Formats: sequence, structure tokens, C-alpha cells
Amino acid sequence: MPRLLRLDSMPAPPDFCRFFAAVPDTHFGEDRHRVHGHRGVSEWTYTGTTAAGQHIHARGCESARWPEISVDARKGGKCMVVDTLTITESFCGPSKTGNGGYVAGLLARHLQGAVTVRLVKGVPLEVEMRVESEGEALRLMDGNTLVAQAHRSELELEPPAPPSFQEAEAATQSFVAYERHPFPRCIVCGTQRESGDGLRIFPGVVPGRSLFAAPWVPHPAVADESGSVRLEFLWASLECPAGFAWYPNLVVMGELTGRVQGSLRVGEKCVVTGWPIERDGRKYYAGTAIHGEDGRAVAVGHSTWIEIGRDAFITLSRTGKSDP
Repeated sequence: MPRLLRLDSMPAPPDFCRFFAAVPDTHFGEDRHRVHGHRGVSEWTYTGTTAAGQHIHARGCESARWPEISVDARKGGKCMVVDTLTITESFCGPSKTGNGGYVAGLLARHLQGAVTVRLVKGVPLEVEMRVESEGEALRLMDGNTLVAQAHRSELELEPPAPPSFQEAEAATQSFVAYERHPFPRCIVCGTQRESGDGLRIFPGVVPGRSLFAAPWVPHPAVADESGSVRLEFLWASLECPAGFAWYPNLVVMGELTGRVQGSLRVGEKCVVTGWPIERDGRKYYAGTAIHGEDGRAVAVGHSTWIEIGRDAFITLSRTGKSDP
């Protein structure tokens, strides 16, 4: 009666020479293979005789999973599914919509250097979406609906000198949304989020400068195992201060280019800044930066914002949907 042989009982690759020397007539046969989607299982019979004359007869099996390949019907090409994302309500921006900077950061994890992320539509919550890779570009797909696009980019943007942490603490007192916030549950700037639940970045005007600033002390909830702030939260911090830089214009973010060039530690006294760059019709451009306790620029962002009407903005604040 053959015994079951598991793959993890087989020798590691560096030991194969010694293995075959010990069992010189090693043979795998009677193999069967099954494939379903991007998973596969193989069964086989292993036979051999050791140098001491002991006969081996065993059935074995192994399983494997590989990236899913899907067909892009719009272009007739193929792309690889490299990840799946489900954005929960905890990571919202507007009501019922994922925070754009946070989602951009999740996509940026798959690319190197500066990355540009374009939001095509509001990011749905509690829905499993696919991250598809084609070359050096990514697509975030909800079924057959394109949600966002990302690709490697370049970012030549020097942030202005940051205020001190104490000056940022003074600036945050002028945050315009303390009393009435259109998106009070936003993961970044929401006033209804407690420490550890939200980032609580509330940018206010720095006196005498065209600059908004907020203090930020990262909570352990946003850190990885080493105590460094996770990439997606650095990207999230690059969004909201840029939008408030154009207050009182009613704008929504359409695109964010970011470059993370350092790391932050839990408990570090940081300063997050945002500043207006220029306006072109309904398009508004702004910069953001995160500076560490020693003044170094850890991350820099350049974002494009689209002006929408007051009615659309009110709808966005209530439902997470707008029609720019």
C-alpha cells in the first residue's frame, strides 16, 4: 500500500544531489494535474530504491497558486491580477467613498519611485476590487468598471520650508472645518475620528504665508511591525491638506502624484503642509509635504483638483457621489 508523501517532506533544492545519490533510481510517475482558475493541484507516485536496497513507493501531492490572467476587453490584451482590495468604511473620505489618498497609497505599493494615481470615479466601500498590472501601469477594477489608474512618474517639486511643530499647532487652531465639516468621517481630516481611529490632520493657515499646516504625531495603529508609518497612510496625508489650500473653492481630487523618500516613526512630531500652486479654469493644482521631526521632507505630493457646483458638493458630502 503506497504511503502519502507531502511536498514539504521532500529535500530542499541544495540537497537534491545528495538525495539522488542516496536513491539513484528515483522516479516520478502516474501523475495527474487539475487546474481551476489560478489554482492547481498535482498528484504523482514516487518510486525508488535506496543504496541500502530499501524500496520506496509513495503517493504525493502538491498545490500551487499563480497570478490570475484576465482579458482586457477594451484593448483586446491581457493583464495580470496582482492584488485585490476591499476598502472598508474606516478608510472613507466622503461618505460611502474611499479616501483617494489612502487608495492611491495602496496602489503605489506595487510601483517604485514617484507614482501618479488618477481617480476615475468614487472608490466604492466594502467591495472587492482587482488590481490589474500591465507593464508599469496599474488599474483598479470594480468588476468591469475602471475605478483608478496608476503608473510610474516623475515629480520635480520642492516643498516650501515647513513651520515649526509649535507653529503648526498654532495654525491648526484656524482649521475651517472644526464647526461644520462636509466629510466628518474622513480618515485623514475627519473631526469625528478619534486618535488611533483617524489621522486627525487639521490644516490651518500659517500667518503671513500662502501655506496651510497641521501637526501630526503618528499613532501606533498606522504603523507596521517595525514601528514605521505604513506607506498608504503617508499617501493619505498628502491629500486633504491640498484640498483645504484652495478653500473656500469647492473641489474634489482627481489625480495625485506622490513621492515617498523617507520614513516616519510612531510618536514622531511631524508637520504636514499644503499650498496652492495654480488654477486653470475648473482645475486647481496644489502641493503637499510631510516633514519629520528633524525637518526632513519624508513625502511630497502634487495633486489636481476639480471644481464642482455647490449642489454636487452637497450630494458628495451626503452620498459620496458627484457629477463634476
